[in-house]
Amino acid sequence: METSVIQDRQGGDRASASIRIRVRSERLEETADALANLGIETYRSIEVVDVTGDWVDLEARLKNHIALRNRLKDLLAEASGVEEILKIETELARVQGEIDAMTARFNAMKGQVSLASLSLNLQERSIPGPAGIATRGIGWTIKKLFVLK
Repeated sequence: METSVIQDRQGGDRASASIRIRVRSERLEETADALANLGIETYRSIEVVDVTGDWVDLEARLKNHIALRNRLKDLLAEASGVEEILKIETELARVQGEIDAMTARFNAMKGQVSLASLSLNLQERSIPGPAGIATRGIGWTIKKLFVLK
C-alpha cells in the first residue's frame, strides 16, 4: 500500500491533514469511511483506473513475442553458418528484451488492477469546553420544544 500523509496547522487552533493512499478496491469505501471518522472530512476524491484494454493488448503482444522467440530458437538450432547464427542470436536477444519489458509492465498492471487511489483532507475536530457543552444542551432542549422526532 502506497501512503502519504501531510499534516498542517495554519492559523487558528485546528490542525489539518491531507492523506493520499492506494487501497484495495474491495476495501475502498470501508477504508475511506474509517479515515474520515478521524476528523472532519473537508475533501474526498477516489480514482480508479481501468486498465482492461491495455491489459488485453499487452497480453496479446506478449504471447506473440513468446511465439516469435520460440521460432527463433528453432531456427537457431537449424542454422549452420556463423553469420546466420549471429543474426538469429541478435534478433533473439532483441525479442527477449521486449518480452522482459512487457512482463515487467504486465506485473505492474496487476498491481493497478486491484488498487484505487483515495485522497482525503481532514480537519481536527474541536472539543467544546464547559460553556460549549451547556450551549449544546440548551439548543437540544429548545429543539425538542418544537420538534419531537
